[in-house]
Amino acid sequence: MKKQLSIVEEIPKSNDVVNESLFEIYKYSNKMEKICIENNILGLAASQVGIPLNFFVFKNKNIFECYLNCSYEGVGEKYKSIESCLNFKNKNKLRRFEMERHFEIKVYGRKMSVFPSISLENFSETKKGVEAVVFAQLIDLQNGKFISKLGKEIEIYVE
Repeated sequence: MKKQLSIVEEIPKSNDVVNESLFEIYKYSNKMEKICIENNILGLAASQVGIPLNFFVFKNKNIFECYLNCSYEGVGEKYKSIESCLNFKNKNKLRRFEMERHFEIKVYGRKMSVFPSISLENFSETKKGVEAVVFAQLIDLQNGKFISKLGKEIEIYVE
C-alpha cells in the first residue's frame, strides 16, 4: 500500500539549507527517492513530506539528484501546462491543474554531490519542456506557491 502524503495545508514553510546539515539532507533525500520510486514520479520537494528545508530530489536519467536553495526565472515562451501534484492524489480521483509555464527556465542554486564525499556545488542550468515544468513546480512548492493557487483545476476521474 502506497503511503498518502500530507495535504497541501500541512506543507511547512521552507528554510534555506546550511552546509552543517548536509548529512541530514542526504538521509532525507534517500527516503524521498523511495517515495518517488513507489509513486512513479520525477521529483519531490522536502516540504511535501513535512521537512521544512529548501531542497528537492529530481530523477535525471534514472539517477536521483538533490538540489538545495534553488530559484528560477523564465527565459522562454509561455505555454499551457497541465500539472498534477502528489499532494492532490487519492484512490478514485486525480486532480490536475492548467496553468501558464515558461517552456524554458534558468535554475540557480546548489547541487549536492555524494561521491567521493558529501559536498555542495553551485548550480546554474537551463531546463526545457517537462524538466522545466517539474523544476518550476518543485521550487514553487518550496516557496509556498501551490499549483492549486496558480492554476485552474481540471478534474479527471480514474478507475
